[in-house]
Amino acid sequence: MIRKFQEITLVVALCSTLAVSAAAQNASGQAQVEKFTTESVTVHPNGPEALSNATPLTPEEHEFLLERMHQLREANALQKGPLLPGPQAVIPSNQRETTATTTDEALVEPPAASDFFMGKNVPYSIVEIGQSSVAEPSIAQSGENWIVTQNWSRGYSTNAGSTFTAIPIGSGPSDAPIFCCDQDAVHDHGRDVSIWSETFIDNAKAPNTGVVRVHVRAANNLSDACTFDLNGGKGVLYDYAKLGLGNNFLYVTANRLTNGSWSGAIVWRYNLDEVATCAGSIAGSVFTWTGAVGQVVWVPARATIDTMYLVTIENASQNRYFWWPENSGTIHTVLLNVGSSVFSTSKTPPVCTGGPSGNNWLADWLETSTDGFSVRSAVGYDGSASNPSTLYLATYYAVKANGASRPHAYVAGTIVKLPDMKVLNTADIFNSTTCFSYPDVTANSRGDLGLAIGFGGSNTGGGPAQSYVGISDDYNRGTTHGHFKTVFLCAPATDNPTRWGDYLTARVQEPVDVAFTAATYGVESGAGKVHICEFMRRRYQQAYEDRATK
Repeated sequence: MIRKFQEITLVVALCSTLAVSAAAQNASGQAQVEKFTTESVTVHPNGPEALSNATPLTPEEHEFLLERMHQLREANALQKGPLLPGPQAVIPSNQRETTATTTDEALVEPPAASDFFMGKNVPYSIVEIGQSSVAEPSIAQSGENWIVTQNWSRGYSTNAGSTFTAIPIGSGPSDAPIFCCDQDAVHDHGRDVSIWSETFIDNAKAPNTGVVRVHVRAANNLSDACTFDLNGGKGVLYDYAKLGLGNNFLYVTANRLTNGSWSGAIVWRYNLDEVATCAGSIAGSVFTWTGAVGQVVWVPARATIDTMYLVTIENASQNRYFWWPENSGTIHTVLLNVGSSVFSTSKTPPVCTGGPSGNNWLADWLETSTDGFSVRSAVGYDGSASNPSTLYLATYYAVKANGASRPHAYVAGTIVKLPDMKVLNTADIFNSTTCFSYPDVTANSRGDLGLAIGFGGSNTGGGPAQSYVGISDDYNRGTTHGHFKTVFLCAPATDNPTRWGDYLTARVQEPVDVAFTAATYGVESGAGKVHICEFMRRRYQQAYEDRATK
């Protein structure tokens, strides 16, 4: 129980998430914490009957399918009511902009422990049935064993990215046989297991049923040990599935549509020991949130240990925070006042043009809407001999330009102290001349934050969108928790597509858990070219070179 707040207990069924007190304030002005009970579920590894042997789509068919899936998200976003301004709270804000550079600080003499060091920048070479300009790259990595995914391929490496072998496009269950999209991958170092997921749908022209398939890799990384499906039945489509890890559980989130209409953000939690060993029966829990503001999207926070965190955007200046302790079947939620942002509504995206074509790489207005497809969080930690230690949840999301101090699209950041859920400060990632968007964030074993982010163009033109990586730690954050002073080029580009994204991926490098790994991309010759970058402070370089591929 969080003593800071008055708690209101509600016991609800799986899909019933009726909120009490939309204002989320009690008589004393404290935010009210609501509690919801989850429901037990069980899954079983698939047998041969789970494979339907469907013919993979052509690149042209896949592009059409991605557009149809996007139209479903858009149609549900347009059902939301007017965007409310929310309360205007006074919150300590970050006014230091983030700069981007192509210079590797480790090449600058004399060397310093604080230098940014790029240990590896590897292009992902698998093409399979094509390379979409909406690349959606992800990675699960442990020493030499890598799993990398992008639209529309996935591959593994047993030599730290020197070469890749394609994992063939498979078939889903009979009610959703067609491979679609939204792949993700994670690695649990304690159990030495990699897990990846993909989405299958029923109809490439009019998708109405969508199944998430979770794959557990064998120890040698040459094949899957088992798979299991999250299947809601005919007419239920699970979209935008994401994976997360805690100490003892695998988390899977998805955006749930029922006969085309949004019916909640859903999170499953499964016993990680049973998942890793492909147990015949895998125990878990599930919870669905519908709330009061329409379509919102969950993505599991990174670097969690004994509590999972999820964040949604409620209005222009309030976020809703959820936390699920691993020793409990209860999810808690509270509405917190945060810095005010400008979001896209009714197909009004930010303008961020660049490259030879002059295309607007942020033309997908959903990514800067309150639906929250770009929301990413990680549990970080700051502390030193001279400053008190602080455990916090750092949350970042893409927004539109906002006045003279934020003249271009940028990434809003909010830092919330744990466990008392108190907003500490904002930590916006912005630049006075160029757009930022599509963040992903994680934290290493010291609690330092690692970032992957898109950067490029402006409201008056500029260079193409490229992918950058950065670190927020005691060398550069100053007194602002979650501040990124500089980001460094990871994936170059030659031009902008008309739609970018839908996400980049940041992970902790294994086994050197003070370093980071990112799956990023840039568009070259019309195709999304994925790059995997491993990065850290120079003070960890020797440990990385000694152990990074062990």
